[in-house]
This record gives sequence, structure tokens and C-alpha cells, in this order.
Amino acid sequence: VTPALASLLAGRALDSLPPVRSRLYATLAALRPQQLPAGALAHFLTSGLGDASVLARSECQCMLRAWAAAMGVLEGLDAEGAGEVDGGQALADLMACLDVEGDLSQEAGAEAALNHLLSRSEWLSEGEQCVRDLLLSDADLPPERLLIARVMVAVDPALWNASQALSGTRLLRRVLGALDAGQTFELRQLLLLLLRLDVAVEAV
Repeated sequence: VTPALASLLAGRALDSLPPVRSRLYATLAALRPQQLPAGALAHFLTSGLGDASVLARSECQCMLRAWAAAMGVLEGLDAEGAGEVDGGQALADLMACLDVEGDLSQEAGAEAALNHLLSRSEWLSEGEQCVRDLLLSDADLPPERLLIARVMVAVDPALWNASQALSGTRLLRRVLGALDAGQTFELRQLLLLLLRLDVAVEAV
């Protein structure tokens, strides 16, 4: 998909007629997300998932699930979410297509997508693993998995606050490391995460 065509399609997402917007998302569902520029992907997701029309919003949700399935790591899943699914790296791969560190609009599109996908059982295992990797490990996380972890906690903060394994020490070390390294994206995700969690803080 050329930049010019992507720009033309992006204009259809703002069309005044819901059926036009709905047909756009039905058409986009046949593409792979890698075929579209990251900015256009974010625009489609932000516009479609927040569309005032139930018809257009539902079609965008189907498009998103089809894109996740197109990552090549889901088995037996159709656009309606039917079948047995192994989440694997589907969410992280989709976030990579959005270039989540690119700018805030792309991060917003990624977050909108995650809010929908993580509300469904098919992708919970990958979301939960990202949170465990962040909270219980000192290993560096790619930006895509860091964003997934942050949104996963936001979906159900009470679940993670009830965990006896949480400690603020590891998170604060990550915050200080991101601050020292000037990692703006990582620092923002960690601070937003801390706002959601009730953690016990030991001496750092």
C-alpha cells in the first residue's frame, strides 16, 4: 500500500456516513498490518474503535482481530474470535507494526487495540506473561511488551494488586534506569503503571 493510497483510505475513516466507514474496515481486514504505514494503522484503530456508530465500531473490531490472526501465530481463529488460540507473540508483533515508540498518536492507536484484544480470553495469556516479565524479572523488555504489560494491568488492576508477588523495588529500579538512560517511552509506561499498582516498596 503506497503512502498516497494509505492517505486516501485514512480519509474514508472520517467519512460522515457510517456504512462507508464500515466498508472501509471490512476491506482493510483483508490486508496484513505490515502492508500499511504505522501512522495509518494507528489512525484506523483510534478512529474505528472509538467510532460513534456501532456498525463501524464492530467492523473495526473484526478488522483488528483479523490483523492479530494475520500475525501468523494464532491457530484456529477467525475474525469473529472463534476457535482455539495460542497467543504467542501476536500482540507484540502487532504492536511492532504500529511502531509504538514513534509518537503519541501511534501509542494511542496501539493502546486502543490492546484495550479491545486484552478484554478477550484469546490474548490474555500473552498479556499476563508480559506483566509477569515486567514485575517479576529484571530482564529488559522490548517497548511493545512493556506497553502490553501496562495496558494489561490497567484492564484489571485489582487482580495484580491482589498478587503477593508484587514489590515496588524492581519497578523503581526500572524507573531509575529509564530516567538515567533518557528512555522517555519506557519511563512514561512505568510511571503510568505505578499509578495503577499498590506495591510494597523496600530499600532500593
